[in-house]
Amino acid sequence: MIPRMPTLCGLRRRRGYTPEAIKRFVDLIGYTKVEAINDVSLLEHAIREDLNMKAPRVFGVLNPLKVIIQNYPEGKVENVELVNNPEDESMGKRLVPFSNEVYIEQDDFMENPPNKFFRLAPGMEVRLKGAYIIKCTGFKKNAKSGAIEEVYCTYDPETRSGGNASDKKVKGLYTGYPQRRHSMQRCGFMTGSSTTKIHRGRKMMTTGNSSIPTRSKYSQAARLSPH
Repeated sequence: MIPRMPTLCGLRRRRGYTPEAIKRFVDLIGYTKVEAINDVSLLEHAIREDLNMKAPRVFGVLNPLKVIIQNYPEGKVENVELVNNPEDESMGKRLVPFSNEVYIEQDDFMENPPNKFFRLAPGMEVRLKGAYIIKCTGFKKNAKSGAIEEVYCTYDPETRSGGNASDKKVKGLYTGYPQRRHSMQRCGFMTGSSTTKIHRGRKMMTTGNSSIPTRSKYSQAARLSPH
């Protein structure tokens, strides 16, 4: 199949690029009568820069790995607050349900991590954004494939964000994910190893009828767009 030409109409209606972002892209590449080829990453930079100030954040998981918080009461659900846009407080906050099961990206856990690996691994601690600090105590592998199926953790109830001990420092910050049945708009917990991507952090900035990944190739943006 021959790909469609990236026309202005197509960028605006099908990809969710705002007029301001397209104008910013034109300013970045300059005005010239000479034919030139510009990297599409410059166009993506322009849309990220524009949406960063005015689009709400939502999260999702592409390759989920279940994390069970063993000392968190089973059946208990509490709501934690996450900001819709850290660049604009007027956009308010959203409530995200938190329970003893959350999901993280598979790449954000390693059985034998290298140096300077600040995500989840046996014996390591990370903070779930808006919630608690958790520590990995073990994991379960598939008997046949050897793939890791579940990760077991404990949490420190004194470290909830905004609490008395919330200033405890850990190097890993996760924006975890509640149970799978929640829609992407309700996601709040997901790995924030880079706090990016639709998982593995892919942080999505939404506008109009489309979603733009904060770090992706143009083809990935096309596949991830819901329209």
